[in-house]
Amino acid sequence: MIIYCILGPFTGEYRAAMAKELLKGFKELGVPHTDVPNLVSTLGDPVNIRTWQIAGLPKDNLSVENGVISQYSLHWALFIDPQGQANTWIKNMEKDSGLEVVKLSDRDFLRRLENAIRFGKPCLLENVGEELDPALEPVLLQQTFKQQGHTLLKLGDSLIDYHESFKMYLTTKLPNPHYSPEFSAKVTLINFTLSPSGLQDQLLGMVVAKEQQDLEVAKNQLITSNAKMKQELKEIEDEILFRLSSTEGNPVDNEELIRVLEASKIKAGEIKAKVKAAEKTEQNIDAARLEYVPVAVRAQILFFCVSDLSNVDPMYQYSLEWFLGIFLSGIANSRSADTVEERIWNINEYFTFSLYGNICRSLFEKHKLMFAFLLCARIMMNDKKIDMVEWRYLLSGAMPVQQLANPAVSWLSERAWQDILGLSTLKNFSNLAQSFPEHLEGFKKIFDSSQPHREPLPGAWDVILDSFQKLLVLRCLRADCLIQGLQDFVAAELGQRFIEPQTSDLSVVFAESSSSTPLIFVLSLHRPAADLYICPGFFPDSNDLSVYMLDSQGQELFHPLYSKGKSVSFPYSARNFRLWLTVFQPISSGVSDFKSLLLSLCLFHGIALERRKFGPLGFNIPYEFTDGDLNICISQLKMFLDEYQDIPYKVLKYTAGEINYGGRVTDDWDRRCLLSVVEDFYCPAVLSSDHVYCASGVYRQIDTKLDIKGYLAYIRGLPINDTPEIFGLHDNANISFAQNEAFGLLEAVVRLQPRATSAEGKTLEEEIVAGIVEKIPPPFDIEEVMGKYPVLYEESMNTVLIQEVIR
Repeated sequence: MIIYCILGPFTGEYRAAMAKELLKGFKELGVPHTDVPNLVSTLGDPVNIRTWQIAGLPKDNLSVENGVISQYSLHWALFIDPQGQANTWIKNMEKDSGLEVVKLSDRDFLRRLENAIRFGKPCLLENVGEELDPALEPVLLQQTFKQQGHTLLKLGDSLIDYHESFKMYLTTKLPNPHYSPEFSAKVTLINFTLSPSGLQDQLLGMVVAKEQQDLEVAKNQLITSNAKMKQELKEIEDEILFRLSSTEGNPVDNEELIRVLEASKIKAGEIKAKVKAAEKTEQNIDAARLEYVPVAVRAQILFFCVSDLSNVDPMYQYSLEWFLGIFLSGIANSRSADTVEERIWNINEYFTFSLYGNICRSLFEKHKLMFAFLLCARIMMNDKKIDMVEWRYLLSGAMPVQQLANPAVSWLSERAWQDILGLSTLKNFSNLAQSFPEHLEGFKKIFDSSQPHREPLPGAWDVILDSFQKLLVLRCLRADCLIQGLQDFVAAELGQRFIEPQTSDLSVVFAESSSSTPLIFVLSLHRPAADLYICPGFFPDSNDLSVYMLDSQGQELFHPLYSKGKSVSFPYSARNFRLWLTVFQPISSGVSDFKSLLLSLCLFHGIALERRKFGPLGFNIPYEFTDGDLNICISQLKMFLDEYQDIPYKVLKYTAGEINYGGRVTDDWDRRCLLSVVEDFYCPAVLSSDHVYCASGVYRQIDTKLDIKGYLAYIRGLPINDTPEIFGLHDNANISFAQNEAFGLLEAVVRLQPRATSAEGKTLEEEIVAGIVEKIPPPFDIEEVMGKYPVLYEESMNTVLIQEVIR
């Protein structure tokens, strides 16, 4: 037990490794021990453990170990709990005992702690930092003493009665706290940080509980019955020992003792048989549970993909509780199946995309492909489909080990050739540089292609390399098209929907939200109020609804359509309540000419926004045009069409180009460019259903007789990656932007790599530590040093040398 308390701060894998080393030492030294010593089976009570799990203790082995350690530790437990699982468990477990929950920042925390100590109530100290109030030291060290028959403890400047039933728990949300040795000696540190294996165990229990409820019920019944039978065996043994110790004379002559022994033998045999059968049944149940391991593995991979996003932007932080809600929803809403294998596939497919869609709502546009690629890559890494050395090359390249002359100086840049030489250092590309001159025409075709990511590789390379390895060649030859290559790669592995724009459908958002969590449009330029009111299925009976709205200063506002002069009330259940934090502004709708000009205006808005990505080729200054600019143009368009018999193109162009959009433009050349673009989108030609906005005809006007579904179908059919022609730019304008975008994505993925592993399965930190260890010289042979440099009176330096060697 002492050993496990020492290992409390470490992860489950490290504990297991240390326990294995200790067991090896026991065998070498001949220390008596059980064959497979286990903390839970030795000290854990199955009934208690089941009670803990009902109270919220995760079902993985590490969490159960933590519970046992906290139960038997001599010091109060301090849980390292960044995900809040220990906090939730303690609150539920001690709820009926009058738990006092305090923080160091509370004004009355010492008074509430004093009450807990006096009346023997449990106390939870939350959000502990790396240091504690010195006044807590007597409590942590349990420095009690007897005075006049009372047990006392000094808290602050006063002596208070100490109740023997008092218990204290401490939790910290710091993921990697640094506590001094003096502080660590006062508490029992227990690591509750979520690990991949621990989360996988938890998720497995959750999916089996949902999918095979009978298995979970049977397992829980076995836990209870096994504990009961083992208790009966113990009572029989205790009774036999009591009779033997209390018998006078020869035990063989005691007929009552003989009858008890015979009855106990029969009863013990029956119980042992039941225990053996129960253990076999439990093994069968565990085997059935293992069928759902692929679901737990997939969900565990996805969680750590999501949790790592905070390294890209601090805003991207998602709680475990939220993630588990999405996971359970995925299990409930995925398609049923006739076989377990098909059911597992359905759950994984549904949950993966459901999580992707939920995360994409809160990601900046530039990070959505990065997240999709990260999901895809992590899933393939788990399936051993991506070599880690090749993965690292994709992210950061490699230095060449040999220099060969560039065989195509006329079209292949020196940087690209150096990248090819660096790629040739990898095992599967060892002869790429040597074979490059043999396939110059094939590689040049890729280099010159407008879609190099879809061109086949020359010679045998197209067959030898898989889809991921071909991305490495694309990175060398045409880094500007790597984004398109990643899109095709993700679409092929996960599906086309993972690279398509994920719009925020408010009806879906409403259905997936809850009354206790506000919906926040963070830095959003979109004003969803109009969508909120027209969205079908939001409110079952609008006559029974009062919408309460506040402006940014908190002043009361009512929507005239829904308030109906009533006071604020919610006649139906509170689960229909939603808090939307955003800005409200409705927009108008229109008719035939309006629909044509509206589509044209929306295209112009998109072009004005997206020209920024081309840098100075788009605008000299990157302007922040917003949906507000578009909305006011739409309102003016509707107003002018209603008020004028003929369409006032000159007025429309002036209001859009000079005022609404042009009002933000400060550079004269940018203003001139903007007005030229407006001329192409606010003109009589756009009213024709066969009008095209670019030479390829991809961007065109459509029939105004189409309904909203027709317009959405047309928009969804547009290219995911806009070609420069719609912006009036040459194809080469895209090269610089595309290269910057590709390397920016790879840099973002690099920031997510602390959890990545090398080809040998070691983490990057472990490789660094191993490298440092290799450089450390072996320990000095003190006897050899003393023999070579004896300690003599006249050689004082020898004395100093020996002292340093000993240190």
